[in-house]
Amino acid sequence: MARRLSTKQTVIWHGKAAEATIRRAVAPILNRVGVAMQKDVKELISQPYPPASEWGAPPARRTGLLRSSVLMKPATPDDLSVEVGYDHTPPYALALELMAGEGGQLNRPHLRPALFRSVLRVRREFHKKGFQVRAG
Repeated sequence: MARRLSTKQTVIWHGKAAEATIRRAVAPILNRVGVAMQKDVKELISQPYPPASEWGAPPARRTGLLRSSVLMKPATPDDLSVEVGYDHTPPYALALELMAGEGGQLNRPHLRPALFRSVLRVRREFHKKGFQVRAG
């Protein structure tokens, strides 16, 4: 008898209670990653000034305003997203992160490097709790 490969898949839905249980399990994992990312950003912009940072390197700390304005909005079971950014205090924060002036002198990324580090952290944290995380 020949064997056939099947592409038929079955989804078993366990209802709203199961979804709520999963959401309650996922929110703390995301919050641990968010806290770690916030810490990474603050560490990246903790190098004292002088000297000034090199182009393409995180900004050096001058007044501490940029560093103190890095905030993390935590995830909740109803909103499974974590945001790490600024409280709008320093008007130059996003310019430092994204803009490149003549010769790139304004480009001082500090959010993106922390985000890239967090990708692996997300996988590790979910794996520790028994979740499978796949790329894609």
